[in-house]
Amino acid sequence: MKKYLLVLFAGCLIIQFSCKTKKVDNGGVVTPVKKQDAAFLMDNMIKNQVNADFLSSRIKLGVEGESVMNVSLTGTLRMEKDKAIWVSLKKFGFEVARALITPDSVYVVDRIQGNNTAEDIGYVQRKMNFPANFQMLQAIVLGNPVFFTKDLNSKIDSTGYQLWSNTSSPKSTYHLNGADMSLQQMKFDESNPQRVMTILQDNYQTGEDKRNFSYLRNIFVQSQQSGDMNLKIQFSNVEFDVPKNMPFTKPKLN
Repeated sequence: MKKYLLVLFAGCLIIQFSCKTKKVDNGGVVTPVKKQDAAFLMDNMIKNQVNADFLSSRIKLGVEGESVMNVSLTGTLRMEKDKAIWVSLKKFGFEVARALITPDSVYVVDRIQGNNTAEDIGYVQRKMNFPANFQMLQAIVLGNPVFFTKDLNSKIDSTGYQLWSNTSSPKSTYHLNGADMSLQQMKFDESNPQRVMTILQDNYQTGEDKRNFSYLRNIFVQSQQSGDMNLKIQFSNVEFDVPKNMPFTKPKLN
């Protein structure tokens, strides 16, 4: 159960790009994507980030993988910017696990196993076998760029734009929708050891506050050491900038 909670905050994109037009349902007319340079695309990716001091949402979580038990759970996720991420997961209406992640610590209550965990933030990276810190997890919750660097190249692909860097660590690729510049896909890979994390973002909705938020995420992790894993998160009843309680009794750090 601990691993499901950690998987919720880390995760992975594999797509090949070749065509230089954007296909839209426009009476059979194919509308070309306008050529843009990397600086313009990066500015739009930064501008379209979700900024919120607080986030609260109901979630549905599905996990499948070679080294984890397939599971489907519901729950609640809450976040306070730069301070805490809190999640409570349920099965058949009963809470099975609760976690609190802060910039320097990870706390997990596993009600199935009947034990607690209190570790430094490096615990996430050690368990997930992929570079991770609080800022990365917060960006994944908000649907914002992860491992962002300004050293990026760009090109047009079949549905929009691709930005990539071969010099960043890990190597990163971002795919933007050609119509509204929304962030559709991110891919991060390392060669030693070989591992890939891919994040697909879909079902964007814009509320009264004008935030364009992805309500459906698919996260894929491919690792020679831990095998493949797929995490699906569906958000609902999302609230921004409304403070919520994060009840948690912290055990002592190891």
